[in-house]
Amino acid sequence: MQIRAYLILLLCLFPIWVLSSESNSQNIIAVCYDYSCKRVSQVELIGTEWDRITKLFDRKAQTPQQERQIIAKAIALMEQLTGKVVGTSNDKAKNSGTGEPGQMDCIDESINTTAYIRLFENRGWIHWHQVEDRVRRNPFFFDIHWTAVIKDKQSKQLYAIDSWFRDNGKEPVVIKLEDWKAKKEKP
Repeated sequence: MQIRAYLILLLCLFPIWVLSSESNSQNIIAVCYDYSCKRVSQVELIGTEWDRITKLFDRKAQTPQQERQIIAKAIALMEQLTGKVVGTSNDKAKNSGTGEPGQMDCIDESINTTAYIRLFENRGWIHWHQVEDRVRRNPFFFDIHWTAVIKDKQSKQLYAIDSWFRDNGKEPVVIKLEDWKAKKEKP
């Protein structure tokens, strides 16, 4: 129990917690779920699972837009692979409000998505963008929402990468951050 509390604290203090070991090709990532990171599990992707992720980045993106599309596909695949391990493969879009196990809210989704993108960045697979800190919008106190964010290195444009709007394993919404803040996303 104490270890779980420590992991949750780490995720709150350092929203991106990715462990990787280059020497033995193991890739371990912490995945949080069950609303506001009530549960955190480490998932190791190896063999064909990891090959499926790396294959998405085999051809380098020729434009920032193409790279955002690849990132979206990779996040969807990461959700599929980690979902099988931690029990989130049936996570539904948005919040169902019932609190059933394996469901994720925007806190879980934004932390996990940022961690996935940070993993891609650390591997040197992302060239046109850099990972930014998560962002929240809260036009009303009861309507707070979080998202992962990347920045186009050339234009400096910020983009929301929001997987909360879609079922597990579906490509996230990718939209200019100012449009996301204005709630112009189309789930």
